[in-house]
This record gives sequence, C-alpha cells and structure tokens, in this order.
Amino acid sequence: MKEDVFKNYTTTSVLTGVDVKKFTEWSHKYFRTFILPHIPSNKKSKIMEIGCGYGRYTQLLTQTLGYEDTIGVDISEEQIEYAKKNYQLKNVFKADALEYLKEHSEKYDIIILMDVLEHLELDYAIKLLTTIRESLAPGGKLILQVPNGLSPMTPIFYGDVTHVRPYSVNSMSQILRMAGFTSFDHAALPPLVHGLKSAIHRVLWTVFVNPLVYIFLLLSHGNSVGGIYSSNLLTIAYKSS
Repeated sequence: MKEDVFKNYTTTSVLTGVDVKKFTEWSHKYFRTFILPHIPSNKKSKIMEIGCGYGRYTQLLTQTLGYEDTIGVDISEEQIEYAKKNYQLKNVFKADALEYLKEHSEKYDIIILMDVLEHLELDYAIKLLTTIRESLAPGGKLILQVPNGLSPMTPIFYGDVTHVRPYSVNSMSQILRMAGFTSFDHAALPPLVHGLKSAIHRVLWTVFVNPLVYIFLLLSHGNSVGGIYSSNLLTIAYKSS
C-alpha cells in the first residue's frame, strides 16, 4: 500500500474544519453505542485497532474504559504523533498493519478496523484480512466498519479521495470468505441520536428513507440486496473456537 497519500492525513482530511473536542466527543458516543457492545467486558482482553488514526478510539478504550492490553497502529506518522502528543498514548505505533501482524505472533481477542478497508486495494485487503484471521485468538472477533455502497448517493465513500471502494453486505461477505472467515454478521448503522436534530434524522431515516430504498431495490432487482442501506456498514467476523 502506498504511504505518501497519508503523510498529512490528519491535517488534510480527518480534522479539517472541525472542532476536534466536539468531534472526538461525538466519536466516543458513536463508539459506545455501536461498537462497544461487541467488545468483551473483561478489561484484560487483548485488543488491537488497525488504522487507529489520531487515537480517539484507542484513547477511549485505554484511558476512559480501562482496557489494559490495547494497541493501535496506523501508517500515518502525523496521526500517530498527534495521538502521542495530544492523548499521551504510549500504545500507538506507526506501522503497516500487515507487516506488523506478520512480525508479531500475539493472538488478539478483538481486532478493530474502523474506516480502513475502503482505503485498500483488493489484493492487500485480502492478505490483511487473512492475516487478521490468523492473528485472532480462538473465539476472537474482527470488528469492521466501511462505507456502504448501497447507501443513497454513498456520501461517506465519496467524501475522501483516498477511498478505493465501498462495500455492501454481499461484497463484504465475499471478501471475508476469500480471507477464510466462515462466520460473520452484518448490521446497519443508523444516524446516532445525540440531540433533538439527530433524533429527527433517525426517525426520518427509519420511517421514510430506509423503506424507500428497500422498495426501490426490490422493484429494480427483485431482492433487497442485503437489506442494509445506512451510510456505513458494520460487520462482525468470528474466529472459530
């Protein structure tokens, strides 16, 4: 994977034109709502976040939630330096995830890929997912979030020039099978409710937008094409025990 496009990723994409504190607080609530329920409550669980970015989720897991054995890796030096400087994180490292996993024989209970797979070319993505499966402990889980290609107008995917492809339930299932996973679940990620405005968004999505997309696909293709149309797709893949 080419590294140069991520050299200044923090300042050119992730934190451009946003209130960092508010964005991080929103991200933490998002993580607690949609991701944390899939993570074991045992604080000694071994957790790795691939593509940890500027550290907001690794910081939440370690400093706020008290998980004792976590690590974050990211290919962007700027992102890692931000995490170290602003969150005083000592458990984040600049590294190519595939090479890091090959060089370290640890077995993880949880591996997290939040908004990562869409940046990767297919060959690399399959190799990474295969190595992740091999690096999970028996009964371990891979937690994936990607832009959903079936979302109306796919705004998440087209919002970043480094994105290579969106995914759907069908294509995500396909690539996971290519990597050797045999058991996985998919879930929608509807608008996060964090106030009155977002609550209205959630109602409109649930009552109008989602059913209309379902009907359109049913009429156009004869099936629901996976039945998940939120902007992002959440997938949990399991390592056989």
